Amino acid sequence: MLHAALALATPVVALLLSGFQELSATTNSTYPIAANGTLTVTTQSGDIKVQSWNGNTVKMTVNKHAQTQAVLDSLSVDVAITDGNVKVKAEHPHTCTDCDTSFDIQVPRSVNVRAHTASGNLNVAEIAGTADVGSESGNITVTDVRGAIDAGTESGEIRVEGPGASVHCKTSSGNITIKGARGDLDAQAASGNVSARVDEMTAIRAIDLRTTHGNVTLAMPRNAGATIAASTVAGSIDSDLGQTPSQGYAGATLAQTIGNGRVQIKLSTTAGNVELRAL
Repeated sequence: MLHAALALATPVVALLLSGFQELSATTNSTYPIAANGTLTVTTQSGDIKVQSWNGNTVKMTVNKHAQTQAVLDSLSVDVAITDGNVKVKAEHPHTCTDCDTSFDIQVPRSVNVRAHTASGNLNVAEIAGTADVGSESGNITVTDVRGAIDAGTESGEIRVEGPGASVHCKTSSGNITIKGARGDLDAQAASGNVSARVDEMTAIRAIDLRTTHGNVTLAMPRNAGATIAASTVAGSIDSDLGQTPSQGYAGATLAQTIGNGRVQIKLSTTAGNVELRAL
């Protein structure tokens, strides 16, 4: 196990004036990681950004902010390396009411990423491994990740672009947008719209998009083999895939088989509309 004290670090402290005094400190560090290792990052308050680079180490910039020097000094980051994996955890004191620790990290493309912030945004881009990311309050963006993606937030938007494998997304309040999917999709919002665009369905077995309050939209190849079950309790269904939905007094349903019906598609909303668009 290798701790942060062994890393090469360069602290920089700055005083910012914007109606109040805020102290900040920046630390740059480098750590070894296995080619297929896992980077785990956790912070209670602050943004996390992870993207790939051409090197074989983890390059990490930590930005801390606080209102007093005492609180700034108490913000710590613990780093441990075990079996080629890197685990990073920001520690905040109980007296910290207006402080944060954010991370800007570069990793080898082949690694896996696990990241969580209680309050802040998450951005993971251009890795070949998996991404398991979560925020209790903040937006999540995942771009060009080739492994499986698991993203969840209690309050915030989720945006996934160019995923190479399965995608699982869940938000209690916010929209979910998935573009260029090539694997199974499972996306759920309690309050928000859910939309997905699938350009190639060869490797997809199932698509499940649902929300309680909001609209559901799926764009897919017109002639792809699929079994579609769509429903809304209070809303309409609009489809240009060749079959007319059954419209009830308040809601609507659609049951359709296209070709061999191989891909199982479920689309549902309680209060909102469902749209099916052919590509």
